[in-house]
Amino acid sequence: MSAADRVPVLIGAGQVMEQVPDDLREASSYVDLATKAVERAIADTGAERLTAQIDGVAAVRTFEDTMPGGKRAFDGPRNLPRAVAKRVSADPAIAIYEKLGGQSPQRLVNEFAERCHRGECGMALLFGVEVIANVRAARRAGIELDWSEPDPGEFTDRGGDEISKLMTPDLIRHGLLSPMQGYGLMETARRADVGSSPTEYVREMGELFAPFSRVAAANPLAWLPQALSPEEIITPGELNPMLASPYTLNMVAKDGVNQSAALILTTAGKARSLGIPETKWIYLHGYAETEELDLLQRPCMGRSPALEQALSGALDPAGREASEIGYFDLYSCFPIVVLEAREALGISANDPRTLTQTGGLPYFGGPGNNYSMHAIASLVQTLRGDPGSHGLVYANGGFMSKHAVGVYSTDAPADWQPCDSADFQKIVDGQHRVQVVSSPAGAGRIESWVVSYRKGSPAGVIITGRLSENGARFLAVGMPGDQETLAEFTGGDPLGRSIRVQAGPEANTFTFSD
Repeated sequence: MSAADRVPVLIGAGQVMEQVPDDLREASSYVDLATKAVERAIADTGAERLTAQIDGVAAVRTFEDTMPGGKRAFDGPRNLPRAVAKRVSADPAIAIYEKLGGQSPQRLVNEFAERCHRGECGMALLFGVEVIANVRAARRAGIELDWSEPDPGEFTDRGGDEISKLMTPDLIRHGLLSPMQGYGLMETARRADVGSSPTEYVREMGELFAPFSRVAAANPLAWLPQALSPEEIITPGELNPMLASPYTLNMVAKDGVNQSAALILTTAGKARSLGIPETKWIYLHGYAETEELDLLQRPCMGRSPALEQALSGALDPAGREASEIGYFDLYSCFPIVVLEAREALGISANDPRTLTQTGGLPYFGGPGNNYSMHAIASLVQTLRGDPGSHGLVYANGGFMSKHAVGVYSTDAPADWQPCDSADFQKIVDGQHRVQVVSSPAGAGRIESWVVSYRKGSPAGVIITGRLSENGARFLAVGMPGDQETLAEFTGGDPLGRSIRVQAGPEANTFTFSD
């Protein structure tokens, strides 16, 4: 096979969204909905007898399989990749259930592009699915469904202890249990770094996300297709409560969806032999993957050099500058991720290019780890409609912890080669690591903070601080029942304030000392 024939190409993309049915006994299972997306991806290729060519399948990990020891809803399948493959009469030699993280869809494209190029896989089916909306509706109604599937064979389960690495004992001990709390801390740290007031920063978040909502409003696959103004996004109210500062409901990813997406990847030689028109081919021109330091070790919690390195690492082999990219999808679970990626790419706030292909996680929907599969599938259609253009997908996992980027085009690369992110990761690993203390005591200052809300009312505050004596970072919470201290955070901006911190068996606590 010639070098040109071994170049990997995306040849099919499919997506599906379903609302919760009136009769919950008809609610699609994970396998049901994923099969529909896969069938659409197969049909998108236009090729006959394609299924028999699939010798590799990989499924993005569902949310319910993310937590160690979690129970699958309604006896759902242990072997999701092969269960879906079997539904479409595929019997691949390779079957993988990916580890958790929103970086997974782009990472799998990168991996299987290399596998196809090396000849280890002739054609790969990649998919992901979430039916959290169906699960929640059935459980609220007290309805038991049967989502069991026969176990169809061997597969590689890449899941492990990723959650324990992400949710460290210090974070858990201080009640930092949700992504929006962690990202809230990061958002405040970034605000401090750029020198914005709370009002200025929140306004920027609303102006950033309003165009995303307009894209979702025009997308028939969007879960919440409603165009919102910046004011409607940022202003708290009965239908838009505060969740964790600085986030209202309209600013954050929505995971309670029924959505699935699938991609089919092969080589140019095989695509040509199957008679698939080259107008359908999408090439991966460059890609990169990096992993950031642990959240509390980062020099600035609101910044991610790993994000910057992944973006530049994908653009470099593609031979493109960000100014030459016509279409983007920047992961949008929370505003900070888009703001950081936009800054790293040198995209101004008034740049006319849209930063999402779908409408983003708060409005299109946040189907677990699989959002970026939808982004890639949407970009496939966009690029086919504008031959010769280039698009970039940036995918994010954890607390801006894991990053995967791909640059795509209908144009064939001059000399496709696998990309190596090792040098970019070395730069990330070479950062200064902040000293973190679990049991601090004495004088310090507030570095960042997040207020958690319950039913729209402030319920508590978590801070990160730095000890005066050595600059070590620590976590702490307000004293139980101290409403006066809590009011300082909901009515002001205590960044940099002097405090005294005391270690405790359950959590470190702080009081103002100025």
